[in-house]
Amino acid sequence: MSFGGDARSRGTIRLRTLRPPGVKTLKGMFDKKDLDDDHLALADEAQLDPLLNLLTHEHPTVRALVEEAIMNLEKIDDNEIIMNKRGIQALYKLLTFKDPACQRESIWAIAILAGISEANHDVIKVDIGWLTIMSLAKHPQVCFIFM
Repeated sequence: MSFGGDARSRGTIRLRTLRPPGVKTLKGMFDKKDLDDDHLALADEAQLDPLLNLLTHEHPTVRALVEEAIMNLEKIDDNEIIMNKRGIQALYKLLTFKDPACQRESIWAIAILAGISEANHDVIKVDIGWLTIMSLAKHPQVCFIFM
């Protein structure tokens, strides 16, 4: 089951507002594992600079989702870097925030992931949905990355 929509959906997603962090958000930041050097090296090797840029975002929820996405990178066959379903779901959550920079960087990361591996491409197409990606790509604040 996909979390981004199915083939019959119109490709629209409900956007969420980033609220100021509360105690629960701040507590959750300290309960999570920190990024390790191996996963940061995988993100760098896959040229996922948009995700690395979001690690310095001012909102802790965005930073936590980016860390989750990066922690779900895996290297298979000594040359192919893939992101598992939990990482793709974290990227999808980043797409749903009403923050143009967050949307732009996450759609760019999705494009990079889809380009480096056919396995990533298939998972993204099924779980996020092609129509969702295309509707975001046509958005005026996001579309310039595809030109």
